[in-house]
Amino acid sequence: MQQVDLWSDSGAELDLTDTLELWFDAGWIRSIDMELTLHLSELFDNRSAWAGLALVLVSHQLGRGHSCVDVHSLYKDPDRYLALPPEFARASGIPLPSALFKQLTKTEWLNEVNQSSLMGRPEENTPLVFDHERLYLRRMWQVETRVAERLKQRISVSSSNRDQLVKYLNQLFPHIDETVDWQRTACAKSAVRRFSVITGGPGTGKTTTVVKLLALMKRLADDQSDTLDIALAAPTGKAAARLSVSIGGALERLPEGFGHGLHAQVDTVHRLIGVSSTGRRNRYRKGHTLAVDLLIVDEASMLDIELFDALLDALSDRTQLILLGDKDQLASVEAGSVLADLCLVESDSKPEGFVSQLKTSHRFTSESGIGQLARAVNRGSLNEYHEVWQQAYSDINNHSGPDLTKLIADRVLSSNGDLPGYSHYLSLLTQPDCDPLQVLKLFDHFRLLTPLRRGPEGVESLNNICETILARKGLIDLSDDWYVGRPVMVTANDYAVGLANGDVGVCLVREGKLSVAFINESGDEVRWIDPIRLESVETAYAMTVHKSQGSEFKHTAYVSPSRANPVLSRELLYTAITRASSQFTLIEMNSSVTQQTITTQTDRASGLYKRLID
Repeated sequence: MQQVDLWSDSGAELDLTDTLELWFDAGWIRSIDMELTLHLSELFDNRSAWAGLALVLVSHQLGRGHSCVDVHSLYKDPDRYLALPPEFARASGIPLPSALFKQLTKTEWLNEVNQSSLMGRPEENTPLVFDHERLYLRRMWQVETRVAERLKQRISVSSSNRDQLVKYLNQLFPHIDETVDWQRTACAKSAVRRFSVITGGPGTGKTTTVVKLLALMKRLADDQSDTLDIALAAPTGKAAARLSVSIGGALERLPEGFGHGLHAQVDTVHRLIGVSSTGRRNRYRKGHTLAVDLLIVDEASMLDIELFDALLDALSDRTQLILLGDKDQLASVEAGSVLADLCLVESDSKPEGFVSQLKTSHRFTSESGIGQLARAVNRGSLNEYHEVWQQAYSDINNHSGPDLTKLIADRVLSSNGDLPGYSHYLSLLTQPDCDPLQVLKLFDHFRLLTPLRRGPEGVESLNNICETILARKGLIDLSDDWYVGRPVMVTANDYAVGLANGDVGVCLVREGKLSVAFINESGDEVRWIDPIRLESVETAYAMTVHKSQGSEFKHTAYVSPSRANPVLSRELLYTAITRASSQFTLIEMNSSVTQQTITTQTDRASGLYKRLID
């Protein structure tokens, strides 16, 4: 490990190397945070430990999804800027950020950082940039600045007036009553803007709205004898496949004559813009843009700011861009909260604005416990949350107790068709000539979700528990790593075999040997991949809530952990609940942790909102 002794130039002293090693050994920072700080401090001849401390915090926050560090927030609560465990943190004897920052006022610390060789003006080539009371790694500052500039240009441009717009809207939305038709409103606003956002919760008709918007735009283009090259995309393969199936069904429900020339082909964003697996330039970029007139991106809450920057770079100025998603869902795994920031910029009630919100759920009525529970969590209201459980809705279930294995077994082994577990798809494997497509679809009827990757309630542990439960019932054979019925999820884009991060398959027997079946993007055929060709996969009985975004299951069971964790938030729980279309089960280890989750709101540090309103 590189050894660099750094001391501040002020009267307050800080040995950066020792502090970082202690933090790393405790698991409070990542290896890359420490090595990046020490390497850049040596490269730029930085002699200020306080500037080095700024660098490690910015790097660590980037790993947690934050584009920057808000200096005011940092001084208000320094300890939240490390991955501190909720318990025992203060008894460990390791110096906490709060103790370090007591040595200097905010002004003194900023002076230290500004005077160091690590900090420079925007036009300089230093690792750190200070802008709008926020500290950035230069790369992220450049990305955020570019995105804001490009969006401002798009937002300011409206498409030409369309004389036939109202006529076709009346044909696509013939049922007029006194209530506001939010889908029609969204179509009308998005049709005439170079950039727009349509947001709405589950069941509000986002797919229906998009298909009618496509039909509207195609008809308007036909009137002008123009071609309309349309592209559809989603951040993950799973989300792309689901959108393709949904759009295919919605196209069949369009009024006669409106579906002509439209398609349901959906790409991942990575595949659409030609992201290189070797780290080279993307295939489509400024100077070589996509030949697309209209691009619609679904599940936009999953777009991180760097991917969004690359997407904007791949579009010509004439391309109409529409983002679709649920602003209340979890933000992207990587840095940024693009959709949430955009929806903060303006009220959707502005008729001239670029944001439209679909407000009527057609899936979850007042009789739906899932809908009521999701609404209570989204509002952060514990009173409403408890009232929902007291109503004894038939589509939500609460199971609590100290025996996690028993609680999981009750769900995993369920053979109730209305409350499916995994025994449904596994029982199909014993039948001669079982249909692999049916196996995959039955597997997707149920999913066990967790907010955590590690620990007793993390993905790894839950998958082991599920395997043990199913093996004891004789439903699977664990004598080999690859076994009949093993579900797997792809954890990294695999361009060699044409699989995307998030794709899910099941190991089956084909022609006398094991092969993994995946559903193709249209959802109507199976692709077979030899297990030996799958380099980045993990067992997928359980998955993180983040990985479940873009998916929908008939029955979802969410494990609420026994201890508080920094990743827990109302957005995470809301996302878990809304993955369920028919039944939701809460497996609760500690009710106080669940309540804390509901009252904790995600606060992604980002300057995009500020840049867009300036």
